[in-house]
Amino acid sequence: ARVARFLTSRLLQVAGMTIALSFVSFALVRWMPGDPISEQAASNPNMKPEDVRRLRAEWGLDDPLPVAYGKWVHQIAWHGDLGWSKAKGAPVRELLADRIPKTLLLTGTAFLASLLAAVPLAGVCALWARRWPDLLLNAAAFLAISIPTFWLGTMLILVFGVRLQWLPVAGYDDESLGVLLRHLALPALTLVLVQTGQWLRYLRAGFLDEMRLDFVRTARAKGLSPARVVVRHVLPNVFVLLVTLVTLAIPGLFSGAIVTEIVFSWRGMGTLLYEAVTLKDAWLAPLVFTGIGALVFFSNLLADVLYGIVDPRVRRA
Repeated sequence: ARVARFLTSRLLQVAGMTIALSFVSFALVRWMPGDPISEQAASNPNMKPEDVRRLRAEWGLDDPLPVAYGKWVHQIAWHGDLGWSKAKGAPVRELLADRIPKTLLLTGTAFLASLLAAVPLAGVCALWARRWPDLLLNAAAFLAISIPTFWLGTMLILVFGVRLQWLPVAGYDDESLGVLLRHLALPALTLVLVQTGQWLRYLRAGFLDEMRLDFVRTARAKGLSPARVVVRHVLPNVFVLLVTLVTLAIPGLFSGAIVTEIVFSWRGMGTLLYEAVTLKDAWLAPLVFTGIGALVFFSNLLADVLYGIVDPRVRRA
């Protein structure tokens, strides 16, 4: 009963925050100066004022904010119709169906590679604390998280795409698996370097905190090797921190890495959100913002639930 009350309370909080976020996102996009119709009229001299008025009325751009928001929510929540992107000239459902798999491929690859790299490297830092492997990896992690993503991506393009000409510099091409992997390599490497540096810093701190505790000294006194102590005794206690990192990374799997996608012209959710905002798409932009926010809220809820599964102390509390 206590668990049910906790989940019900958190779900109501998530629902309330999602509704609030949807209104704020919708209002901010509506209040941005300009709109697709005005820009279209400015670039098309054949467009008459009555055509502009008719299109603005048809698309609800002249409706008061509460009315426009109500129509937006009603069409999406009640009818299940994601609508039509005025700026992109295509159904929103088709845009999402096209962009989400590309973003999942890029961010999912980077996510798995970063996880597989960060955990063992953090273990190495714990085994060689304050010695040259730890100092070297710690400095590399600081460097990775300090370099701007756009600069790192640009440097990888210059080195591997322009100078060495080993890999394509931009775009998405799924003509064959080999071609797809070549286009995926540079943007994925950019994300892996940055994300591994971030996760390594967190995990290293978690490992070192556990290594100072009494049970580690007891295990070492019983004759267990340092590597065995880290793998069998320390790593399970770091799972709570790992749960945090993994669950909070889930929204990024769908929202994409905006800067990386723009640098490498990867047509995913990141570039779709950027285009929706720059084109002042009052239908698509708040929908994407709300979806990303809802994923963040649910990821935090998932982290709380997994805490209770991984750590009995949290479950008893």
